[in-house]
Amino acid sequence: MLREDLIEILRHESGEVLKTPRLLMLMLSVYSKLFLNDQPCSTCEKKHEAYFSRLKKEGIKQLEKINTMEKQKTKYKFKTENGGLYHQGEYFNTSNLTDEIVERLCQDSPRFRNQFINPPEIKEDAKQEIAVPEKVVSEVIPVPEKVSKTKVKRYPKRVKK
Repeated sequence: MLREDLIEILRHESGEVLKTPRLLMLMLSVYSKLFLNDQPCSTCEKKHEAYFSRLKKEGIKQLEKINTMEKQKTKYKFKTENGGLYHQGEYFNTSNLTDEIVERLCQDSPRFRNQFINPPEIKEDAKQEIAVPEKVVSEVIPVPEKVSKTKVKRYPKRVKK
């Protein structure tokens, strides 16, 4: 349905789409579904041409991305309906979250586990920390016998004239 609507819009020139009410409403609906997570588009006529050009440039690619994400729905759900989180410069929400991403996030940072209703189990090998022998640490970092206190130089208070 969405694919047919997008193809219908792209068959026409931008001027025709912007002047025909049916095509304009169809364009705004498709743009909203593809790029705004079904949030309403701006009704400003100046933005409509930019919407059309973005649909023309990125519409098919975005539609394919959404279709692959729908096929890869995750079994892990956020505790809040509009859940989302940032990790290493990436934003993850229900529309781009897969099982593999959730498992990787929980492995990298266990604090993300409390974001999900049924979080994945952390693998044992990820829990183990590398033990550094005491001998190696003392050879690398010399421990001073006595730490001397340094005197802090204090300046006299200024007197207002």
